[in-house]
Amino acid sequence: MYCTGILKVLFLCAAVAITCWAAALSRRRPLETTPLHAAALTGDVDAVASLLDRANDINARDTSGATALHLAVINGSPVLIGMLLRHGAEVEAQDAAGQTPLTYAVQYRRDAALDVLLRAGANASAADASGRTPLHWAARCRNASAVPRLLAAGADPTARDDEGRTPLDTASFFESAAVGQALRGGIKRVGPASADRNVIVENENGAVR
Repeated sequence: MYCTGILKVLFLCAAVAITCWAAALSRRRPLETTPLHAAALTGDVDAVASLLDRANDINARDTSGATALHLAVINGSPVLIGMLLRHGAEVEAQDAAGQTPLTYAVQYRRDAALDVLLRAGANASAADASGRTPLHWAARCRNASAVPRLLAAGADPTARDDEGRTPLDTASFFESAAVGQALRGGIKRVGPASADRNVIVENENGAVR
């Protein structure tokens, strides 16, 4: 029984790692991309500003379908994300898997990026090509800190993916007690999404609030 339990834990850990990072590993391969994508991924604010001033297509896709905003979220810089949004980056842009920048923020555990995107009006219930919403990904990646943010922004905790699972079902399947607790507790407390989420303001430190 002890050995069986150990094997089960190892299996779950491997499943979580594969689930959350398979897409990330695919993004590490050489891609047909633009200088704006490269600058966004490395967090080079000056380079991004210069490229935007030269009228580069801010919503151009690389071969994975990702925009510069997707890659800026991977980097995690709220300043860079705010800059791209103010210059017209599509907050609901989808990559080839149907995933938005908000989904990336959940997968990569970029809480600051998540907050910026939600304030910019990102759809907290946007489903990808597999029917998974950001809440589903929070459960799959055991990202409990994202759950109350998503619920407060109006994420649907009852949404079902293409396998018929709700986020709570997914948390149970991946044995993520923290996510399950956050979902149960948050569902009781959340109210309507804030009406001013679509306001992006840069403060004196360059951060977006």
